[in-house]
Amino acid sequence: MGIGKKKDRKTVQGQHYMKRTIEPINVIEEYSLNFNLGNTQKYLLRAEYKGTKQEDLKKAFNYLHRELFGCWVDESYFEKMEEKLNK
Repeated sequence: MGIGKKKDRKTVQGQHYMKRTIEPINVIEEYSLNFNLGNTQKYLLRAEYKGTKQEDLKKAFNYLHRELFGCWVDESYFEKMEEKLNK
């Protein structure tokens, strides 16, 4: 299929995906990314356009952590990191 063009789709899509010519789903399919890596990529690509950048980057980090270590990041990890940043 290639990743250069959007596919014609009948599903409703968020505006955060419509701002670019290449949709995350096309990259995921082109590279045959699994669930965790596909979600990592999706959250990285939409971070500037939906919700807060920090929340989407946390989600991407969480999926990448799950891919690497087989478990989610403990929520206290983010709290500890934010405390260090605020000192």
